[in-house]
Amino acid sequence: DLPHDASSPQPSVASDAVQDRLLAAGRLAEILVGIESNAKGGTARYQELRDQLLDLVHALPESLAQKSAILQALDEMDKGFVAKTKSSWRSQLQSALDLLQS
Repeated sequence: DLPHDASSPQPSVASDAVQDRLLAAGRLAEILVGIESNAKGGTARYQELRDQLLDLVHALPESLAQKSAILQALDEMDKGFVAKTKSSWRSQLQSALDLLQS
C-alpha cells in the first residue's frame, strides 16, 4: 500500500452518488419537459415521470444547497398543473431543471 497523501484529492463515493442522482434527475426533467400533457395518456405519463423525479430529488442529501429550491419548483409545477395547458407547469419545471444543472 502506498502512504495516503492528505493533500491529494480522493474520489468521494458519496459525491459521485449525488452527482449521479443530479444527472439522472436532470435527464428525467428533460424528458418531462417534452411531455404533451394535453395528448391522450399525457397526464398519466406526466404523473409517472413527476413521481420518479420527486423520488430522485428526495434522495438527494439535505446538505445540497439547491434541494429545497428544486422541491419548491416541483411543488409549484404540480399545483399549477392543468393537463390541457402545457404552459401551466413547464416554466416551473424549467426552473427545477436549471437548478439541477447548476
